[in-house]
Amino acid sequence: MKLKYYSWLYPEKLEKDSITDAVYKASKYAKGKLLDVGCGKKPYQYIFQSKVTSYIGIDKEFGDVLGSALCLPFLDNSFNTVLSTQVIEHVEEPFQMMSEIHRVLKKDGFLILTAPLFWCLHEIPNDYYRFTSYSLYYLAKKTGFKIIYIKERGNWLITIGQFISTFLESTLNRTILKYPKKLFQAFVQFTFYKLSKIKRFQKNRTAPLGYVIVAQKV
Repeated sequence: MKLKYYSWLYPEKLEKDSITDAVYKASKYAKGKLLDVGCGKKPYQYIFQSKVTSYIGIDKEFGDVLGSALCLPFLDNSFNTVLSTQVIEHVEEPFQMMSEIHRVLKKDGFLILTAPLFWCLHEIPNDYYRFTSYSLYYLAKKTGFKIIYIKERGNWLITIGQFISTFLESTLNRTILKYPKKLFQAFVQFTFYKLSKIKRFQKNRTAPLGYVIVAQKV
């Protein structure tokens, strides 16, 4: 499968590509009926086309079903897989969201979820939380999940490169540097991406952009 990566000219390429990679690697656990919680325009549906029998998205604005992650309008034990990408930071009660996901999952079903650790304020005012690996572990265990793994999305160099690009986007957008800025953002993101691949720089794992967790209902 050819993954859909963003252009180097896209100001949030490092963030978006880290999510794509994380979802693709976790997709091997997907099966049966899949529910995408906070699906938006379903950017990752293509990854699961050959892995699941159905793909249903729920979102407040888009998706097949309109609704909230805090009160999923589905019966207990309805899905084999639940996917949720960069949504849990936007819900007021993350424990309730995780409990709802656990409820609608069938026994032995899997949750694939991504969350940010470092990111700018966005979707204001509905931007409530940032998550460490330990908070995700606690949330999953507390709501009845067995953790399969929790992995970083990127490392500290990816985070630095992404933040420089993000701040350039907002700072220079209304100046004469608007268009040269794109090339500089591409240069910054590409440089920090290459640096992130150097083994000596991979030892520090304390500042990734975020995490992906795969957990199972047991």
